[in-house]
Amino acid sequence: MSANILLAAAPATASAAIERALTVAGHRLHVRRNAREALAVTDTVSLDLVLVDVRLPPDPGPVAALGPRAGCAVVALASADGEELAVRFVEDGADDFLIAPFTHAQLAARVRVALRRSRPAPKVLRVGGIAVDLVARRAACDGRVLSLSRLEFDFLAYLAGRAGEVVSRGELVAAVWCEPYAGHDRVIDVHLSCLRRKLGESAARPRHLHTVRNVGVRLQA
Repeated sequence: MSANILLAAAPATASAAIERALTVAGHRLHVRRNAREALAVTDTVSLDLVLVDVRLPPDPGPVAALGPRAGCAVVALASADGEELAVRFVEDGADDFLIAPFTHAQLAARVRVALRRSRPAPKVLRVGGIAVDLVARRAACDGRVLSLSRLEFDFLAYLAGRAGEVVSRGELVAAVWCEPYAGHDRVIDVHLSCLRRKLGESAARPRHLHTVRNVGVRLQA
């Protein structure tokens, strides 16, 4: 799920790491180093998310309050000694806060949650030739309706909601089967094989469903 993200943070090693993580995740990043420049971004860019350093010069307050005006989510970023200020930002309207040090995985998870809150949930997910209707619980590939079991539909729908991302096997089991991962490798392989066959592809010649060895599965256009 690619997004337009404003990162309003003073130059620092942590800021550079955040920039790399968000860019690698496929987001369109707009980096600004002070509050005035950050606020100006909203004049030209439709934002999905704002990440604002609680110590952004000269005053991060107006940037932290951008959410309603820009129609996007706001997450405050703070070091351990700035937690009190980050909490105050949330009380004043920011959606969430993240305290350093944090991992790339933690950052990615907070970004996904913030984007889900700020975007209306789609009724139909489209990935290349695949369309997944979440309300009617119907899926099609290149206009051809697919005959899917309940678990196959849930499997495909979850991957479609994370299109372009590599989803780990453990996450798939937790989300689709609602069980611990242990012992489910064969189950995932069977469902993956069935889905590929119904989509008209194979492991040797994948079109939409790609496996990343020892990591997980990715659905892509």
